[in-house]
Amino acid sequence: MRESPSHRPLRQLRIKDPRRTAIARGALLRGIEGSIIMIRRAPRHYGSEFEDEYNPGDNLPPGALQRRYFHPLLGSLMIPDKMKWHVKMGETIEPSRASFTHIQLVPPGEQPNSSASVPLYACDLDQAPEYMWQNPTGTTYAH
Repeated sequence: MRESPSHRPLRQLRIKDPRRTAIARGALLRGIEGSIIMIRRAPRHYGSEFEDEYNPGDNLPPGALQRRYFHPLLGSLMIPDKMKWHVKMGETIEPSRASFTHIQLVPPGEQPNSSASVPLYACDLDQAPEYMWQNPTGTTYAH
């Protein structure tokens, strides 16, 4: 320290590496203010696929009629690969929304499979498709 003309010591602060101080300042602010993230928003659409019962009165997209099939357990025509988007892109993600409901069809006299899993899909498109086959490149397996 040097003496100034008024005989008070001067203090100097030298910053050798500003990158390290930026990290230190960020850590200090994080420790003082707590978590910086206030709201989490979904970066993509997240969902699963299911089979929808065919109804002749429904306004179906092109290609849906060619994919319908007869489901022996339900005894009706079904259209496969319909998407249920549980979380939409940009939607606020709440910690309480951590689980989804899964319905399993079991033939009479058989026990449900307790280890059944449902694939989770993610979609980066602004408008998520109604059916998986409408835009297969925009929807990826996320689970």
